[in-house]
Amino acid sequence: MHTVLNSVNLLSGVGMLSLPYAMSLCGWVVGISLLLFFPILASTTAKLLIQCMEVRTTTLPGPAGGAASYTPKKSMSYGDAAETAFGPRARRFIDVVYQLELMAACVAFVILASDSVHALYPDIPLLAVKVAVAAVVLLTTFIKSVKVLSYGSAIGILCTINLLIIILFDGTSTYETPGSLWNPAQTEMWPRSWNRVALAIGMMFVGFDGHAVFPAIYRDMRTPESFAKCINLTYVVVTVLYLTVAVAGYLMFGNSILPEITQNLPLIPGYNPASTNWTIYLIALNPIAKYALCLRPVHTSLEIRLASKKHASTIDEEEVIPPSPPPPYSESVTPAVSSPPTPPFLPRTQPPYRPPQPPVSPHTSTTASYFHAILIRSSLTLIILAIAILFPHFHDVMATLGSLFSGFVAVMFPCAAFGKLYWRDRELHRGIRVTVVAGLTVGVIIIVGGLSGVVWGPG
Repeated sequence: MHTVLNSVNLLSGVGMLSLPYAMSLCGWVVGISLLLFFPILASTTAKLLIQCMEVRTTTLPGPAGGAASYTPKKSMSYGDAAETAFGPRARRFIDVVYQLELMAACVAFVILASDSVHALYPDIPLLAVKVAVAAVVLLTTFIKSVKVLSYGSAIGILCTINLLIIILFDGTSTYETPGSLWNPAQTEMWPRSWNRVALAIGMMFVGFDGHAVFPAIYRDMRTPESFAKCINLTYVVVTVLYLTVAVAGYLMFGNSILPEITQNLPLIPGYNPASTNWTIYLIALNPIAKYALCLRPVHTSLEIRLASKKHASTIDEEEVIPPSPPPPYSESVTPAVSSPPTPPFLPRTQPPYRPPQPPVSPHTSTTASYFHAILIRSSLTLIILAIAILFPHFHDVMATLGSLFSGFVAVMFPCAAFGKLYWRDRELHRGIRVTVVAGLTVGVIIIVGGLSGVVWGPG
């Protein structure tokens, strides 16, 4: 049950806000079909990924610095599975993809928080709101305690439960359309154009992608053999939650639904203003609380690389110092028994003499690290802010996340890795081979179709 709760919390994020809008793009038939097909696809590829983690051979150093020994070791992360299937370059590629995905998620957080604040205070220019939000989230990146940052997950759970309750409560509290579940708004059975469906693909699928974290959840389980049952239950719960939000929101607002359902709530005079404002405040607080935790792997990686390069350059500078003749030993350290002379053809065992260096202040490295942290985190936030200004639509960012990144991480790679590791196995069932090929095909459709929807779909 602990695994199921963690997985549900991982999947049920801010992507729920766009599900009613995605349903309006698809119509009832296609929309519900996609919301039923995607969890089946995602749960299947999650199981394929976990099987890839059971194949691992890592080269470990031998005892006392001796020869290397080959010891079987199971994968512990998504990157391990990538290296097992395709080599070290695949791990580096996955790291880049993962960091780009986190950056895109931070862009979505800034847009969502800005749109929510703007909905509460429409007189403030949206650009000014985005700059203010970026300044606030930048300050949160300097919080060192991961425990404090993890409270964002608790806020996310509260936000999800509150959103579901408010949608159902508001929908049943009024009989006037739009905004009522008793008197539904005008809806469509089929999509008005397939470009709209292409845009909705990524918006819907992003909520089913937790594959980058599933390996860690799997390794933390006391009974890993029950992962398949847990992942099935997880996707059943998430599907019911998504269907409830998508269907209720589409019934309430119909074709007039906005990309974020919280944008519709302040427009209905029959709703309780206090509950509406409380919900929007939570929606605005949720991405702000999650921003630092989401960006942390990105800026940490850059800071470590910068520190490593500086350390390497320092070592190089020290190595080019020409060795000076060693000073004569003092009597207090002269050995009592003289050693035999060293033959001229053998290297000297005595380390080269280095002149004494001036003392370095202990605050120098700390000051430099603080400067690097401020520079890197500020630069990343400025880049995220610039992207949020240039691409201001929340649903476009979520569609890009769902099609390009989730399509690769949750579909293409698990199927490709499984095929690379198990395809030559003669005992592999034919149905699994068909599943792998079908998964690769669907992954291409999600990526290409979803991106085409972002580029040529409705704005």
